[in-house]
Amino acid sequence: MRVKQFLFRQACTADVSLVHALPAPGAGERVPLARVSLSPTTLFLSCCVPHQASTDEKISCAVQLLSSSSVDRQLKAVTAINKFANNAVNSVKIADAGIIEPLVRLLTSDNSIKMHEQAAGALCNLAVNTVNRAKIADAGAIEPLVHLLYISSSAMVQEQAAGALSNLAASVDNHMKIVDAGAVCPLIRLLSSSYIGVQEQAAGSLRNLAVNPAIRIKIVNAGAVSALVRLLSSCSAKAQEQAAGALRCLTDGHAGIKVAIADAGAIGPLIRLLSSSSAEVQEQAAKALKTLAAANNTTATDPGLSRA
Repeated sequence: MRVKQFLFRQACTADVSLVHALPAPGAGERVPLARVSLSPTTLFLSCCVPHQASTDEKISCAVQLLSSSSVDRQLKAVTAINKFANNAVNSVKIADAGIIEPLVRLLTSDNSIKMHEQAAGALCNLAVNTVNRAKIADAGAIEPLVHLLYISSSAMVQEQAAGALSNLAASVDNHMKIVDAGAVCPLIRLLSSSYIGVQEQAAGSLRNLAVNPAIRIKIVNAGAVSALVRLLSSCSAKAQEQAAGALRCLTDGHAGIKVAIADAGAIGPLIRLLSSSSAEVQEQAAKALKTLAAANNTTATDPGLSRA
């Protein structure tokens, strides 16, 4: 056993690159948010992982490769970690392995757009877990994620960063941290992106933030209402769902915001969405209309997690 462990550790730091495919997601595992747009070989660990190696061993190898001086090895490692983080059990193991802080550092690296994309995607998948959300925020991920929304011209990076913020915003403790980092304005701007995935994740982030009564007026004053109303007519059911959900949360308990949303022309598109083929869209549209018509004594408390 000691010989096997020694050889495994040596393999993870070897100069040679023998690759073995990562296991395919099992039944019930969700597809990771990040769309892996790299060469298929980057879905493999760039080390001599024994074919029968356990998942724990493969995660350990990927963690070691993340500290490599080789940018190529780092990229392959973070891509593998992103894939592993799709699994709920693995997500906890990865966080416990101390991988969150290195991922956060990669968000600010000058290495490549792909590195930013995969690091943000890995953090997005890890943030599905409630405990991990606190660890990610404590590691200082929020500011660099918001910074990527401002500076990156890559739609893939924008999508992953907005998705990570959306999942982090599913925890109320992170709300003001995200707002104070300046996320609201770039998220609203991304609602008008030409890329549907970016629109979906930006709307999801605003929806989760709008659950907080202290943030609703900030979102409205920053110009979100008209952009969200336009998104109700998107060709994407997911974008429609997130936009309707965001409008529902914004209207909750605030008469002035209800008037602003009605004046922006939201009622007609919301009524049309009641006939959507998507049950989720129908539900959010119905709730938004109900909240618009209701007295100001309700509370919206069901932020959603970012899904593929």
